[in-house]
Amino acid sequence: MESVNIGMFHSTSPGGITSHDHATAMFALLMSVAAGHLKEYEGDPMSQVFFPIFDSFTENRKPVAVMIAWVHWLSYFQDVLPSSMDGVLVVLGNSCTGNFTYEINGPEAVPLGAGDLHDPAYDSFRRSASFASVDSIADGTKYGIPLNSDHCLITMDIYPSSEFEESYQTSMPIYLTIAVAAIFVFTVVMFILYDRLVERRQALVLMKAEQSTAIVTSLFPEQVRDRLMEQQPSSGNNGKRTSSGFLDTFDGDQDDDVDMDPIADLFPHCTVLFADISGFTAWSSTRDPAQVFILLQTVYQAFDRVAKRRKVFKVETIGDSYVAVTGLPEPQAAHAVIMARFAEECNCKMNELMPRLESRLGPDTAEVSCTLEFASPQC
Repeated sequence: MESVNIGMFHSTSPGGITSHDHATAMFALLMSVAAGHLKEYEGDPMSQVFFPIFDSFTENRKPVAVMIAWVHWLSYFQDVLPSSMDGVLVVLGNSCTGNFTYEINGPEAVPLGAGDLHDPAYDSFRRSASFASVDSIADGTKYGIPLNSDHCLITMDIYPSSEFEESYQTSMPIYLTIAVAAIFVFTVVMFILYDRLVERRQALVLMKAEQSTAIVTSLFPEQVRDRLMEQQPSSGNNGKRTSSGFLDTFDGDQDDDVDMDPIADLFPHCTVLFADISGFTAWSSTRDPAQVFILLQTVYQAFDRVAKRRKVFKVETIGDSYVAVTGLPEPQAAHAVIMARFAEECNCKMNELMPRLESRLGPDTAEVSCTLEFASPQC
């Protein structure tokens, strides 16, 4: 079967077209003709390629001649790689004559010598190719000319070198990794600090709001408190409400208050209790303020606990006067009965506490008693 055949490697001594070695002069001449200017032959291998010449292009064609061409393998490795890539070794193999090694440095290729000259340390990085995978060579016909791979098979093994490795070994990845890690750590730290600051600010705002709510709750019942907050103007303070600003609404000095609807409800059925501490004025005149405070705090706290248990609304305390009411803010049908029982329990609690306070506040403390007054107006 007619086919294209590639011959063995041919090499001779380096030289130019004036060399006394006929093979050297011929190789230099062929290279000069191909390049268009004089070139020196460097002693690297060349191969003959045998092409059959047919009498026609039909399927039953017959070979009538053979065309012989010389392949300069070095030229095929030039102008292949970019200038930034150096130190790539190509081991060109020929099953008839052995191997030859080239070094490719960017667009330039340099013959190193006969044999496989690559560093075995880079065997794991080998990339291989072979002419055995080439079935035919295009010749203008439908099927082309088959390539004979059984005779002088050409193989190619590509390896990196230490120079190639060094060109890609740099500390830049380490620096970039450290920089990215530092940025990440800085971002995390800043985020944590920001989160802490926001959390602290929110805690302060919440504490202020709770304090304001506690103050308003202690002064007004729930229904009144909610309506006060709904009527609290937000203009002039960018919509923000503070405890001082909120309480300023009730100081009576704002001109706008005359235009506001009063927050008041009519409770036709209620009972009011005025509980005064009899003898308090004379007793307090001989006591220091701390003792007066202890007496009032002890008595009023006891009254508050009784009021909470019996659902009596505490209005206020003025000096030694304790004011409470039943029947509001939620209507109570038995408001008078509830208040009577509350008053009785407060009187008993007062009589119970005074002897205990006598040892702490003085011998005449037990003489202090509670005077109760009731009223059932429309509230």
